[in-house]
Amino acid sequence: DANSGDNAIFSPYNNASRNEQLYVRVENVLTGCAATTTLIINVLDKPVINTNAHFIDACDFDHNGFAEFDLTTITPDVLVGITGVSTSFHETYDDALSGSNAVPNPNSYTNTKKSLQIVYIRVTDDVSGCASVTPIEIHTNLLLTGTRIKDFSVCELKDGEAPKFDLNDMEETIVNELPDVTVDFYESFEDQAAEINALNKALPYRPSQLPKKLYITLRSSTCSEISEIELILNPMVDFPSIGSVTYCDTDQDLLTLIDLGSFSSAIANGEAGYSVRYFATENDAKKNINQLPNFYQNLDPTITIYTRTISNATGCSDVKSFEITVLPAPETNAAQDIIICDDDQDGFSIINLNKKISEIVSDLSNRSFSFHTSLADAESGTNAIANPAYYNAKTETVYTRVQSTLLGECHSIEPIKIIINTLPIIPQIRNYIYCEEDDNGFGDFIFKTKDAEILNGQKGKSVSYYLNADDAETRNNSIDKNKAFNNTISPQTIHVRVANITDETCYNMGSFFIEVGKNPKFNAPRDWFECDDISNDGR
Repeated sequence: DANSGDNAIFSPYNNASRNEQLYVRVENVLTGCAATTTLIINVLDKPVINTNAHFIDACDFDHNGFAEFDLTTITPDVLVGITGVSTSFHETYDDALSGSNAVPNPNSYTNTKKSLQIVYIRVTDDVSGCASVTPIEIHTNLLLTGTRIKDFSVCELKDGEAPKFDLNDMEETIVNELPDVTVDFYESFEDQAAEINALNKALPYRPSQLPKKLYITLRSSTCSEISEIELILNPMVDFPSIGSVTYCDTDQDLLTLIDLGSFSSAIANGEAGYSVRYFATENDAKKNINQLPNFYQNLDPTITIYTRTISNATGCSDVKSFEITVLPAPETNAAQDIIICDDDQDGFSIINLNKKISEIVSDLSNRSFSFHTSLADAESGTNAIANPAYYNAKTETVYTRVQSTLLGECHSIEPIKIIINTLPIIPQIRNYIYCEEDDNGFGDFIFKTKDAEILNGQKGKSVSYYLNADDAETRNNSIDKNKAFNNTISPQTIHVRVANITDETCYNMGSFFIEVGKNPKFNAPRDWFECDDISNDGR
């Protein structure tokens, strides 16, 4: 392959074994001359080091955010006993990868970023030169910058029971997974300073009043810090159940996709700042599991849904239930299209939409009707046509909203397609002349070739051809305009009917002559040769 230049390997290359031999072809692109050699690939192991999170705490007592660190104290934790390696420390990851700009005195390093900085240790195999890199977090006060000191809150209970706090859970949150760190809680600064009367973390803590300030002492194997937290009581979420509600089906089977989100505002009593989740059982709602989708398919006409209403600010929640009864939509029939032949060419016509109601419903009782120019307006019941008995229509679709006066907002929508056809205009049609060769007075006429002239740009119309006006009027015995027609006399009158494609009754008629003409006869000319003069200039 290297000699022929075939099957070149692309970079990057994934080796199949630790030791491989590849063949290299070097070619002069100008001359095509080439030479080959070999390349040995040996994959060496990097040092295996501890890449877990590493921390160095300066325990800086002046809390100014800067301190002196002995970076080498972390080396045993990183090396975990491996030998035959060298270490260096670097301020950036790129420097650690390349082995450049090592910290000159890692035994006495002052951080350059306040309070918390990340440096990198590079561990290099003394034989292979391969290196591994891992980050080190250096904190001037780890117990303050590496922990998660925050206020804690609980939700007010409905039954009046005193709220309680789990100090062990609070400690776990504050420690933030730092190793060998503990937290003690005190009710007063004096107790904290004297290190007496620390709260028992094994027991639930029930403060006598809320909010309540606690004083905390954080301890590690090297130092300790003090801080404060606030215990807060969030108000309970307690909205009344919306009870029983109805939901309108789109047909009459009482099974539909229910938009559960449409109830959220009512469930939260119209108040902002709350989220509502829906569940099939009370247990699921209390445990906040198996949440229902926003659009839920009911299996029975009446169902019970459980809600969990959550405060977005505090996370406090309330579980309630409500009942949904699915109601049928009014039964309707599809309306026939309204097709109008407009003889004034403006594309508009006055129509009485109310005449379509009897087509759409068979029983008018307990029904209200409105007409709309868009489906969205029909669905929302807005922007109804003001005077449906005298509607100036164009070619469009009007939507009829049929609403039950007994079942609230339950409604059905039926579209009415309106087609306003303009009366065809037939221009003065030119005679169709066929030029014959054999002088017999008969010709082949393809009438389809006259369509474009007769239509004269009119859209949505068709042309048909007849031998007499009566046939054109009744659409009988039309001539096949795609085939050659042989005249019986010359000239001969051909009758034309132009009708709208969607309404054959909206038509106009005209006529033109077909006639056969003779091509002039002539004698074939003989070639004419002329001799040039002595100049031979071709003239």
